Amino acid sequence: MSEYTDAAGDIPVENANLDIVSAMVSHTDSSLTISMTVADLNADWGKYMVLIDTGILGGDHSNPWGRDITYGDGINVDFALGSWLDNGGGTTGLMSWDSMGGWGYFYDVEQSIDWDNDTVSWTIDAGGFFEFYVNSSEGYGGFEFDIVSTGGGDNDPAIDFMGGEGIQGGWGNGSTMTDMFTYTLPAPGALALLGLAGLAGRSRRRH
Repeated sequence: MSEYTDAAGDIPVENANLDIVSAMVSHTDSSLTISMTVADLNADWGKYMVLIDTGILGGDHSNPWGRDITYGDGINVDFALGSWLDNGGGTTGLMSWDSMGGWGYFYDVEQSIDWDNDTVSWTIDAGGFFEFYVNSSEGYGGFEFDIVSTGGGDNDPAIDFMGGEGIQGGWGNGSTMTDMFTYTLPAPGALALLGLAGLAGRSRRRH
């Protein structure tokens, strides 16, 4: 399990439910769990995205929800999941980037909300997404990721990034992601992504 932190209060609005302060990432042989904690989960609304750069698919400079987010040099997002708390909450599932077809649905994601501890968790059913090798040199060893908070409009910016980007411009202005965190699988395991080309049966989801 790995823990990541972000400064509290580094957002341009007064919505504490959009102020990301920490995250935890862990895995088993068949799942990957990412937990995000905000300053105060004091509202039953909010949109969040986990943006992942594995370096495998090549990736893109977009995101599945079309939010106004610009990526810095060297960042190419190839997996993403979207999450919302509105109307009981839900997720897009884990989505992957295909240069021929854009963003498509990939794997189921289970969302849980801990209101008392201001935490939202996502568990990815990753049985076919990765397997673990005894020899870490056979795998990719991990991936880079960031978590962002945003609003419900197609062109809304990111209000907060987990990384060290600093305070963004707020509603009506763009946002720029320049930093990503690395999740490294502990030895002797390593992450190897499987079957990422020629995926079939995708359906598009937006919220």
